Amino acid sequence: MDLFVKEKERMLKEYENDPTNELKKNRTDVEEKSRIQSATEIVYKNSNKQTRRCSGCGERAPHNLQTCPIKLAAEQSSKAT
Repeated sequence: MDLFVKEKERMLKEYENDPTNELKKNRTDVEEKSRIQSATEIVYKNSNKQTRRCSGCGERAPHNLQTCPIKLAAEQSSKAT
């Protein structure tokens, strides 16, 4: 039984130290996209147009009233006092 455990540990060390071995990652850690994006999605993602208009600061920015940095800063300063 002891021989079996030693052999298993040796094989595990070989497996971990093998430079050609890439350990399988969890699906959430996969860097590659799991589906092919359409041309429309790629163009939309790469466009420089800022789509939302914030009703808090009135700017065309990638945030809305709920995530407005000006509003969040004002709320935090009022909480501090």
